[in-house]
Amino acid sequence: MLIAATCMCLSACGSLEKLASTDSEEKDQPTGQDGACTKLSELKIGMTTREVASACEQKPIRTSDVISDGKKIEIWIYANSALHLTGDKLVRIFDLKQ
Repeated sequence: MLIAATCMCLSACGSLEKLASTDSEEKDQPTGQDGACTKLSELKIGMTTREVASACEQKPIRTSDVISDGKKIEIWIYANSALHLTGDKLVRIFDLKQ
């Protein structure tokens, strides 16, 4: 289900030119709350990556970098959300529990 939701999120971003997953890093990342972003409802577009990480209170389950229309989009996947960041700013929030 998480993979299907991620694919839907990625296709919403436009054409994908490159996808690079950092699967090797996810094994070393501690997760609590079943991997969910703790304060998802408090996230706001324009927040910095540091502010997002602080609000979520843990590292994402998985991260991916996507190049779309010449822009790098960093995707953070949590159990309850997919977050898109560009240039150290949060640009999109997908609530996967709706």
